[in-house]
Amino acid sequence: MKYFVKVGYWNTHLTSITGPFWSIKRVGRVIEIKNTNIGLILLLSSAIIYGSALISTSIYSLTLGGVDGQGWDSEYGIFGTALREVGTLPLIIAVLLGIVGIVLLAIQERKAW
Repeated sequence: MKYFVKVGYWNTHLTSITGPFWSIKRVGRVIEIKNTNIGLILLLSSAIIYGSALISTSIYSLTLGGVDGQGWDSEYGIFGTALREVGTLPLIIAVLLGIVGIVLLAIQERKAW
């Protein structure tokens, strides 16, 4: 994949760098980045982090419920206890990335109209 670079004078001409999935344009002191691509990348990252947290939680729940397991909180159950111990921070990060990605996609969609 080729990257195209157009470089002009800093304050008078357009300076832009374009890659396969992104585009950065600099006109004077204003930087415009395509929100669609960044939003999609954030949503993909959110899905990967969320899936990884659930997979690690399910593996840890097998450890809690085993014969020599550490035990679990009866209020939350085996999976709930494992989710609280393993996946709280990754799930929060995944939700925040998903929300930011959706907001960026909505902003870009409004600009398109």
